[in-house]
Parts: sequence; structure tokens; C-alpha cells
Amino acid sequence: MNQKYLVKLSESERSQLKQLVSSGTAPARELRRAKILLKSDSSTDGANWNYQAICEPFDVSNVTVSEIRRTYLAGGLETVLNRKNPDRIYEHLLDGENEAHLIVLVCSETPSGRDRGTLRLLRDRFIQLGYVENFSHETICTTIKKNKLKPWLNAEWCIPPKANGEFVCKMEDLLDVYTRLYDPKRPQVCMDETSKQRLVEV
Repeated sequence: MNQKYLVKLSESERSQLKQLVSSGTAPARELRRAKILLKSDSSTDGANWNYQAICEPFDVSNVTVSEIRRTYLAGGLETVLNRKNPDRIYEHLLDGENEAHLIVLVCSETPSGRDRGTLRLLRDRFIQLGYVENFSHETICTTIKKNKLKPWLNAEWCIPPKANGEFVCKMEDLLDVYTRLYDPKRPQVCMDETSKQRLVEV
């Protein structure tokens, strides 16, 4: 394969890479890229290895070597070694209150005529209730996994089979607690349904 993207490191860059490799404390990805750049160095004091010579010991493809060289020529040493921050900012569609409402819905009784609800049915129901305008059913899957919910394994539900208005009202009051702003004069302690022993006065 013809040499592409010829790399010529400066003396300071070569010294920086050698120091990085000798330290051995950097992430594996960063160390491997540093070693590949050193072997790709076609300057007078460089190793000037070809593609095949680099690919075999580092167990990488020609495409990987080309990409590392191309990235160096386009953006310099720091661009190669450091991961690029994502351009897209992902917004969390569910805040603490909406996630709590979603958990209640997941644990509630399934629609009549169905043995169990589906993620898409839960999503549609959640949107109909007016909590959010739109979101993916994968968000429900992520929430279920994060909270380790397995309602299909239990015969108990967050809301009784015959929904009780007073019960729901009190649950809404409880959910409001999770959205309160921090107030050092009114500390909140999450008991998380486990027994706690108070050892000192608050």
C-alpha cells in the first residue's frame, strides 16, 4: 500500500509522545495512538514504518493508521490524543418528577384485555396524560433498567387495581417533595424504604 498522510513530528512532539509512552499511565487508546504516531514519523529522526509494519504489532487496520495520520495532519497532536467532545448536546426529556410519574405508570395495572403492557403502549399513555409532548419508548426501557423495575414479576402494584382517589392524591403530594429546591433550613432525608437509626439530633 502506498504511503499516505506522511507524518513529520517536530522534536518537541516526538519528545512529548515518548514521555507519554514511557509513563504508561495514559489510557490504552491514547498510548496506542502515540505509539502509532511515533512509528509513522517520517522525519530524519523518525522510525518511518510503513502501514504493514505498523498494523501487525499494534493489531490495527490500514484504515485506522490512515485515520490517525490524517487526524494529526488536520488538527495536530492534541486532536489525535484527546477524544473530541460530542457536538450534540443530549437533553434529558424526563426530569425527576416525570420519571417518578413514569415509574408509577409502569407499575400500574395493565390495560384490560392485555396480559402485559408494551413499551409503546406505555409511551402513548404517558403522552396522553400530558406529562411530555413526545419521547422514545427506549426512554422507558432505560428508566426501567436504571430503577431495576420488574413489575411483571410481582402481584403488587403502586396503584390498587381499583384506583383510589385519596391514594393518588397523597402520592401526588409525595412526588412534589422530589421537586423541591434545596433549602439548608429544611433538610430532606430519603429513607428509601429501609430502616434507619437516627444517632444524633438534626
